[in-house]
Amino acid sequence: MSISQQLSKFIVESKVPQEVKSTSKLYLLDWIGSCIAGTNSDPSKITSKIAQILGGHPKSTILSNGLKTSAPLAAFSNAAASHVVEMDDLDRTSISHPGAPIISTAFAVSEEINASFDELLEMTAVGCPKPAMRSVEGARSYGVKLHVRSAFTWEPGTWVTKEENSMEKPIISAVVPDTSQSKVTVSGVPDNPGVAAAIFRPLADSDVNVDMIVQNTSDEGVTDISFTLPTEQMEIGKEIMTSVASEIGAGEVSTDDSVGRVSVIGAGMASNPGVAATIFETLSSESINIHMISTSAIRVSCVVNKADIEKATNILHHVFELDKG
Repeated sequence: MSISQQLSKFIVESKVPQEVKSTSKLYLLDWIGSCIAGTNSDPSKITSKIAQILGGHPKSTILSNGLKTSAPLAAFSNAAASHVVEMDDLDRTSISHPGAPIISTAFAVSEEINASFDELLEMTAVGCPKPAMRSVEGARSYGVKLHVRSAFTWEPGTWVTKEENSMEKPIISAVVPDTSQSKVTVSGVPDNPGVAAAIFRPLADSDVNVDMIVQNTSDEGVTDISFTLPTEQMEIGKEIMTSVASEIGAGEVSTDDSVGRVSVIGAGMASNPGVAATIFETLSSESINIHMISTSAIRVSCVVNKADIEKATNILHHVFELDKG
C-alpha cells in the first residue's frame, strides 16, 4: 500500500459520533482562514505547482490560485495551504488537525460531484473526525449559497447550493468506511416502557456518543439492545451499562471491538428503489455478514466485521460504478 493510500485509509477510517454535527461550529471558518493565511507559503506554492504538472480532470479548485484540477490534487494543495501556518483547528478540545485533510477533501469532492447540502453533511458526518458543518447547516436552513474560492483570483471556486429538482441526481455519491467504532450489547433487557431511556440517559450524561441502535424483537418479555460507540469510549460504556443492567434487571453486557461500518450515501437513493437491496445482495455475495443496519433518506449504513470493511467498501464502490469517475 502506497503512502497516499495509507493516508487516505487513515482519513476515511476516522470516526466522529453523529452528535458532533450539531456541536462543531468553528472548524470550517477556521479552515478557510487557515487556507488564506497559508496561500503564499512555499508548501502551498509547491503543491499547487505539482497539481499543474500532474494535471487531471479540471473539476475542483485550488484556492491559492484558482487553478482547476482533479479533486485529489485540489484537496492535496488546499490541505497544505490550510495547515502550513499551524493555525488550523485551534479549538481547545482538538487533539489533532483533521480540518486540513478532511475539509479540503470534502469541498474538492463536493465541487467535483456538484454535491447537495445533505450529501455534504452525510459524507462529512461519517468520514470526518471533527466536522465543521454548523455553517453548512445554517446555509442550508436559510437558503444561502456556500462559496469557497481563492481570495486572489476571480475564478469561481467551489459552490455548494440547494439541490435543484431539474438536476440529474447520481443515485450514489460515495461509499465511506469507518473502523473506529465498537459495539455494546445488553442482553435480557426487560421489555417495559422507560427502559431504553434508563439505558441511554446515563450514557448521555457521561458524554458517551452513541451512534447506531438496534433493539431485537421481544421474546417472553425480554429483549436485547445493541449500540455502537467510539472504541475509545467502549470501556466506560461497558462500565455504565453494567451498572444500569443491574438496576433494571437486565442480563449480560458484552462488547465487540472487531466491527466497523460502511455507509453508502446518495441523494438519488430517495427516488430510486432497490438501493438497500443491492447493498445487501452485494455484501451477501462476498459472504460479508451484517451485524446492524441504519438508514436515512440518503444513507444506508451497515456494521460488519472490521476485517471485511475494505472488501465491502471496494465491492460497493464498484457495484455503484463510482470507479468510473
